[in-house]
Amino acid sequence: MTLTLHPQLPIRCDLAGLFVSRGVGTHPDRVVDFHEVIFVREGTLFIAEDGKHYAVNAGEALILLPGKRHWGFEPYQKELSFFWLHFYVQDTAGPQEMVLPKHVQVQRPEHLSALFRRLLDEQEIPGHAPITCDLLALLILTGLSHSEGTPAAPRNSLNRIASEAQAYIALHHQELLSSSRIARALGYNSDYLGRAFRSVYGHTLTEAINRYRVRRACVLLLNTHDTIESIAHACGFREVIYFRRVFRELEGVTPSSYRKLHAQMFVNTE
Repeated sequence: MTLTLHPQLPIRCDLAGLFVSRGVGTHPDRVVDFHEVIFVREGTLFIAEDGKHYAVNAGEALILLPGKRHWGFEPYQKELSFFWLHFYVQDTAGPQEMVLPKHVQVQRPEHLSALFRRLLDEQEIPGHAPITCDLLALLILTGLSHSEGTPAAPRNSLNRIASEAQAYIALHHQELLSSSRIARALGYNSDYLGRAFRSVYGHTLTEAINRYRVRRACVLLLNTHDTIESIAHACGFREVIYFRRVFRELEGVTPSSYRKLHAQMFVNTE
């Protein structure tokens, strides 16, 4: 005896991918008939929709609406990479409601990245069941919904200080970097800066440095044939053993396994 289900989901996944910038071009000027989620992994995406301008930083997400013109108002940065998801909203009403923020700081960026990678892997499997991609897309939207209330552009003094540190890390994470060096460069007391950063982002400066380095390592693993050792050094890790340990803690697999697992992902550069 078999069990037959007829699930009805509120969305239908159209296509997803990972964009890795070559440092040229801008986001296309267009009007589309689907919703689009953009989740920035590295760098900043400068994009406008319906006359409003957004700077979407690493760890932030933006939802673009169908029927509204959107376009890039600044050239792509060389270090920019972001996941994207196109989906359609189905005409289904249920007892529960999900509120999706327009522009948000993602609370669990590594978890959201893992869902995107799973979705990208799934859609490359010949004969895959569309409902699997729909479910993964819904989980991605659920993650954004849970980030509601975490604004992408904080304004108070602690958030301003933490944002300065975040921006410094984004620019210098491939260098020999430490919490004390960041504090000296920005002109703050090291302990005070560390407390401010943790109160805003929920993790330490050292953890932020490692997250940026691992994001960069993920891009290099998927887009180059460089050795694990050379990638570790290029991303700012002096010791390969430490790089492997940090990578496994953040991504759940070793660098070599990550490269093999995601070799078939859809990656676009324009």
